[in-house]
Amino acid sequence: MFKTLFFRLVLVPVLFLMSACESEIEIGWNQTFGGGDNEQLYTGSFVSDEAYLLGGTGVPAGQDDPALWLMSVDGDGAVVWQKYFDEEFSGAATDIVQLEDGNFVVSGHIFIDAIGTNSQMRVLKVDPLGNVVWDIELGGRQIDGATALAATADGGVILTGYYTNVGTFVSERWVVKVDADGEVLWEKNFGDGAGEDIVAMEDGDSIVVGRTTQKDDGRYSDWWVVRLDSKGEIVWQRLYGGLYEDQATRVVQGRKGSVVIMGTLGPQFDRIDSDDTWVLSLDGDGDQIWETTISGEGSKIVRDISPKDDGFVLVGGVKGLLEDNDIYVATMDRFGRVISEKTYDGSEEEAGYSVITTDSDTLLIAGTSTLKGGTGQTDGLLMQLSGSF
Repeated sequence: MFKTLFFRLVLVPVLFLMSACESEIEIGWNQTFGGGDNEQLYTGSFVSDEAYLLGGTGVPAGQDDPALWLMSVDGDGAVVWQKYFDEEFSGAATDIVQLEDGNFVVSGHIFIDAIGTNSQMRVLKVDPLGNVVWDIELGGRQIDGATALAATADGGVILTGYYTNVGTFVSERWVVKVDADGEVLWEKNFGDGAGEDIVAMEDGDSIVVGRTTQKDDGRYSDWWVVRLDSKGEIVWQRLYGGLYEDQATRVVQGRKGSVVIMGTLGPQFDRIDSDDTWVLSLDGDGDQIWETTISGEGSKIVRDISPKDDGFVLVGGVKGLLEDNDIYVATMDRFGRVISEKTYDGSEEEAGYSVITTDSDTLLIAGTSTLKGGTGQTDGLLMQLSGSF
């Protein structure tokens, strides 16, 4: 294993290629959900042009703490049904995948004590109406949870997240394989850090990305990228980063067995107001194909990437020095060249967490809308965009 170092001098020339341009993407509709308590939508799955399944955290009626929240909406953003799980405990859904049998598997976490010091990885299989098929919880002796999952060819799923070592009290990178019946086949820990995202490859392998702590004081981290075989054994792994806090947060499949990975490169002393977003394409052997850096004025945070047509769509939020939070959307071709960047200014402070692509010329952004005035109260946000991507 080796680490590739990247310094700001290498990245600066790329920034001049990133001039924003107006696109033909327009808002179709914009919906918020919840009562302004603490609702946030983190993930979603495309079912059809008339149905989407969304997940996040929301406050049930009569409760004080947010619970794991699932919601089905139609093509106009109207709620079909919504459900909360284990309402007496705080929790959140972090990722959703649809299986070939038409059901869905949801990953997340749930706190199992009243003071929030112990949490478990939560994995739910639900039918299209939100009825539980099976439900498993793993860990729970410290702060444990799932950040992402991917469907596998055997009808099961593979998950990644974080697991706190009870001896060292340090978070570790965690990968778990679960079969179609909800039985754990294996689980692996890979040292200090956390797994952030995972993708299942056509040959049965998986590629996991996240962060690994490289300093004794635990303050700095590097990108971690690993390819695992179907048994969880390492095929190859790579580390990338500079001298500060860097982490890989998303991975999607590219062309011809490649993957595209997105994450952050930590701020430098000459510009401490924001991180850069780094997008990196690797072939199946872990060798670099291309790279792109996205930066901008103020604090631009890109949180998700998804394939769309012959390229990619990226979403997040941006906060200028004198501006409220806005939704940020960028399109990128298959060579990593940014085609367009655009922000959408709503009536509230808004941010996108997840992009849901469809079979048509529309996409959805799931996120949060924070009420202005400094109250900190949030609603779940769902925005439909249409146009040329």
